[in-house]
Amino acid sequence: MTALPQDVVTDLRRRIADLEQRLQSGLAEHEQAIVQQDATALDNARLLTELRAAQDRQTGSAEILRAIANASGEAERSLHQIAETTARLFDAPSVTLHIAEGDDWGPTIRVGDSSKRIGMEVSAAQLRIGGHNLPGTVLLQNRQIHIPDINNVDPQFADWPGLPPARAAGTHAIAGTPLRREDKAIGVLIVYRDRPLPFTADELALQQSFADQAVIAIENARLFNEVQARTGDLSEALQQQTATAEVLKVISRSAFDLQKVLDTLSESAARLCEADIVVIHRSIGDSFQGAASFGLPEDHHRAVMDIAHKPGRGSLGARVLFENAPVLIDDAECDPEYTFGSAPDRDAKHVGRPSDARGRRDRSPADFPQESATFHQAPCRPCHDLRRPGRDRNRERSPV
Repeated sequence: MTALPQDVVTDLRRRIADLEQRLQSGLAEHEQAIVQQDATALDNARLLTELRAAQDRQTGSAEILRAIANASGEAERSLHQIAETTARLFDAPSVTLHIAEGDDWGPTIRVGDSSKRIGMEVSAAQLRIGGHNLPGTVLLQNRQIHIPDINNVDPQFADWPGLPPARAAGTHAIAGTPLRREDKAIGVLIVYRDRPLPFTADELALQQSFADQAVIAIENARLFNEVQARTGDLSEALQQQTATAEVLKVISRSAFDLQKVLDTLSESAARLCEADIVVIHRSIGDSFQGAASFGLPEDHHRAVMDIAHKPGRGSLGARVLFENAPVLIDDAECDPEYTFGSAPDRDAKHVGRPSDARGRRDRSPADFPQESATFHQAPCRPCHDLRRPGRDRNRERSPV
């Protein structure tokens, strides 16, 4: 076997070493590429998770805003939507929303076992505002409180009454967030998580955002109801003005026809107040006698016009004269002083006031004197109207 020249051997060894070095370098680069790919995959997974979380948050916020926009004057509907969306986004099986009304809790929304279990096992007195409990403390201190591990609680919170039932329901982490209006706490959002995973700073910030949206829902409902009430008041005022204008128009055109004025007055009062029957009495001598009516059958109209009332307690007209003030007899049958009329008459609701009177099914007694001011200056003394529950205006009635 012929030996290779030394220079050839040397060259071969150099080439082999170079190939080994290039192989090692290639392997290192390959390993580095694999590591980089793994890191990129992890980053992609993290970004995808964050993107999905952001999309979920946007979707949740959109759902809440839609609920707020569609709820009109029903704040509770929006609050339910906020509680359910919060539970879904934070993978929390239970959420509670407490709304304060003065020094007490008002509406409380409970979603999930932990919240409902606390509601059943912990008394309202134990959860009172200002008491030693989670919602009361969050509201009083107007700050967010996070309990990352319910089994390892700060001693100052350890005896809160809501923790044992929450723990029994499987809760591991709790966060309480104040609902603020003009920097003042008006409620509390509580989120219960059943996984041993504390809420992150971003999650706590998002819970505060949802609490703020709950305040928007409450304020929207309040403003909507105020506008509706104001609109109703303006509409009623317009109706009263229209009725008054009609009466004044008749007065101006019928200067010498008092009966026409009184007939118009009784008809306007009935229409404005949705009353079934209206009767106007005038002073004749020492008593008051019927002068006009609306809603009475002809035979009853004639009978009522012939009845003379004197101040007393036995009938509505007599009582109005005696007290010289608005009178409501909500149930004549149960009024021991009411002795006027036959038995069928005594199951009616009667309303009377000096110079005017009217009745309305959906109003309380206190509302009648204020509303009847429209006809207070009418040229008559006591008048009264009757409304019998369940009776149609066109059916026959007995006079009062």
